[in-house]
Amino acid sequence: MPFGRDRVITTYLFANTVWQKNIHSCDLLSEERAVFLTDFIEKSRSVKAMFYALAKLLITVGMGPYKEIGIEWIYKLTMKDPECRVVFYDNTLFYLEEYIGSFIARYRMEFRENTKLLQKVQTVLEYMMSQGSQIAFFLREEI
Repeated sequence: MPFGRDRVITTYLFANTVWQKNIHSCDLLSEERAVFLTDFIEKSRSVKAMFYALAKLLITVGMGPYKEIGIEWIYKLTMKDPECRVVFYDNTLFYLEEYIGSFIARYRMEFRENTKLLQKVQTVLEYMMSQGSQIAFFLREEI
């Protein structure tokens, strides 16, 4: 469980809120706020808290409005930790696996035409594998 400054970040991004299952959108999280979140991600210094908060947001109330741009956010975070030194909070890897699995299922056919998207997804999967994700290994083999 995040604490200190990380707790502020996770609270701000709704990661400390308990959501009902199958709630994938919220009026507070419009597509227009994606620009704000992108800026927030770029300026945040706590990669650990951002991974946790974004991964949880993207499998709950942020799934509806941010599913497509979420891969860009996660990719940017992996670029902030190229040596894979961040030790994740509990469940972060599980949340990332849930998000990336649903993302791949939805956009699999686009990877053939959009090589930039494929490269970002592969980079995220490689990062997740470095963090110990076996599911990322299998997802990588699917694409």
